Amino acid sequence: MKLPHVRPNDRKLIYEPPLIPATKRAREKARARVNRAVEALEYLEKTTEMLRDAGKVPLMLGGEHLVSLWPLRGVAREEPVVLQFDAHMDMKAEYLDVKYSHTTPMYHALYGDKPITSKFVQIGIRQGSRDEEENARGKDVVVFDAWRVRGSFSQPHKPLTDVIEELTKGKKVYIPFDIA
Repeated sequence: MKLPHVRPNDRKLIYEPPLIPATKRAREKARARVNRAVEALEYLEKTTEMLRDAGKVPLMLGGEHLVSLWPLRGVAREEPVVLQFDAHMDMKAEYLDVKYSHTTPMYHALYGDKPITSKFVQIGIRQGSRDEEENARGKDVVVFDAWRVRGSFSQPHKPLTDVIEELTKGKKVYIPFDIA
């Protein structure tokens, strides 16, 4: 599968103000190229489904953590518990007019055109905007921020290990792990 071409500076052109000088038209073209390339990542969903159908356990390493959205969709029919280890919530609907970016994958997993119905836990969160927190609450996401690993917003007196043990018992688990 060949992905649509994205130029090396396209991401830098998208930001407002851009990280490199550019016209509005150049930024719009860069944004369109990035959006087309990201939407082509649907093949990851199909590949993940194929692996699961063959009884395999898919593992992805490296890259922009946005790519975790499509493999998650590929296992969604199994309704795994999602344990997202990340410093950021990644729950924005869009970022700088870009639908799919590094700040949006978990929003699209829960609210997108193919929403998952799995139980969702975010662990280690140290940054989230008000809209991201509202999006998480709207889908009953259990959030253990970096300062309250012993209790979440929704279950303040339960340690993380107890919540994970309760939620994952007898279930499949999907773990997006972002350490960057």
